Amino acid sequence: METQAADTAGTETIKRKAKAKKAKVKKGKAKKAKAKGEARVRTGVGATIRKLILKKPDRPNAEIAEMALKVHRDSSTNAACVAWYKNDMRKKKEI
Repeated sequence: METQAADTAGTETIKRKAKAKKAKVKKGKAKKAKAKGEARVRTGVGATIRKLILKKPDRPNAEIAEMALKVHRDSSTNAACVAWYKNDMRKKKEI
């Protein structure tokens, strides 16, 4: 039983290190792209929400969340998420 727990802990450590290494690689690619003047293409639910907000900022949050869910069915987006994006965009003066 103790060896199984030790194996599980070792496996989790390996997974954590691999995840950290992937994150470093992604950051490196983003920095290189930025240096070259290339923009990062966003394709996630957040990008969809931001586009919908830009089209019509006064649209209700629940409606935007509904529209985003049609595109990204497996996401758990709700009106509160949309409110967060709107607030972030206001801070950055995008809307």
